[in-house]
This record gives sequence, C-alpha cells and structure tokens, in this order.
Amino acid sequence: MSRDFSEHDALYVITLRDNKAEIKLRAWVKTSQHNLAEVDGHRLRLFDHNTWSRFFMTWQYGFEQLTVWDNWNRRHIDVVK
Repeated sequence: MSRDFSEHDALYVITLRDNKAEIKLRAWVKTSQHNLAEVDGHRLRLFDHNTWSRFFMTWQYGFEQLTVWDNWNRRHIDVVK
C-alpha cells in the first residue's frame, strides 16, 4: 500500500526476524481489511492505533520473532512474556 507517509510518521515499527518476513508481512497487509501499513523488507510500519490492534488480533504466526518499536514513546515494546 503506497501512502504519503515518511518512515518517521509511523506510530509503530514491527520487525520480523524470519527468512520469509517480507512475504508474511505483505500477506498480512493484503488480507487485513483495515490498515494503514507499509512493508519495507522485514519491517512493517503502522500509522495508526487501530492497525496496531488489528495486527495483534490477526497475526497468525508466533510473536517470538517480533520486535516492536514505539516511535511516539521512543521505546521497545515487549510482546512476549
């Protein structure tokens, strides 16, 4: 999905450490019906909170390989306890 956002406009940046990261992230963007997201290699940039919530409700793979950066608070979010 092509948007007029810059990398720094993203609220969250999700990094997936997987050999097929780009394929999995693009598949999620394609099947997600409500999203403001861009895929760049192994990174998924989310531009609103609703897309963030939808991602975590619909992500069909494990969370162990995900790293989440919160641009607003300048911190990593631990998604695996």
